[in-house]
Amino acid sequence: MIRRIPGLGYGPIPLLAYTASKTAFSEAGRQRVDSLVAEGRLHLDDIKHVVDAESELGLKALAAAVEWGVEHPAFYGKARRKQPEYKKILGTTGL
Repeated sequence: MIRRIPGLGYGPIPLLAYTASKTAFSEAGRQRVDSLVAEGRLHLDDIKHVVDAESELGLKALAAAVEWGVEHPAFYGKARRKQPEYKKILGTTGL
């Protein structure tokens, strides 16, 4: 479950609570996590100690987080416009 902390001033947060779908805790969810790890798209280095300590609960939490990430892809703003390169500024020769 993800909840907004009031008073932080982040602006509107569209997601206040999330409950993972039932497929996240089934074989399909485990296969999705395994395939993302095999493709190199999911790195478990930072959370490996948590998953190892609580294997069943850790894997369920990981599957729920992966399911949320798949259902809610990140969005990014438009790329900034490249600044023009000026080869020579007029009026600066001979200074």
